[in-house]
Amino acid sequence: NYHGAHCFGWILCCILFFLSSQVWDLFTNADQVRDMITNKIQEETLRTYLFTYSSIYTSMSMETLAEMFELPRSTVHSIISKMIINEELMVCHDSGYLVAQNIL
Repeated sequence: NYHGAHCFGWILCCILFFLSSQVWDLFTNADQVRDMITNKIQEETLRTYLFTYSSIYTSMSMETLAEMFELPRSTVHSIISKMIINEELMVCHDSGYLVAQNIL
């Protein structure tokens, strides 16, 4: 389900426009700065998606999330693990899937 990626599409378009601005060429390592910002945006967009939609699904594929947000699977796993440890996300890992925990 790519619903979340479509919802965030307009945000990414605005950000891409912002990153294409000539002001970035004034930075010493302009391409590295753009890449770093783009990566952080992808990660925060994934976090926002998980906050928004995790209560709707009983399971989510980490591979699908990696594809949706164009992030390495290891990065997706790391972000999700941190969210679980910080009790921001009530799921558990199970063979490449996130499975919702039943909280009573």
